[in-house]
Amino acid sequence: MVTLLREWNDFISNEEKIEKLKQWSLISPKSNIIKTLTYKGHYADKPTICDVIGYVDDNEIIIKIDEEISSIHPTYLKEMQKPNFSKFELAESEDQEEI
Repeated sequence: MVTLLREWNDFISNEEKIEKLKQWSLISPKSNIIKTLTYKGHYADKPTICDVIGYVDDNEIIIKIDEEISSIHPTYLKEMQKPNFSKFELAESEDQEEI
């Protein structure tokens, strides 16, 4: 995991968390419940349930994965929710762009 160097904001209520998750398109605009989110990135060997526990700003959210804290861009976490998301495909496409 990464060491967070910047201060971040905890959610002050479940209502604030739901509104932020809607804003980041991590839940439906009509939803009033917090759905289970899955992290499929480099800090996990397999898809792992994660929890959004706070945010720095609209471009950096704080997540908890297996009792470890990390930060991620909300759009990247949203992409991870797709059934066909693969961290390996993303890494390959990034390598090809460098050529």
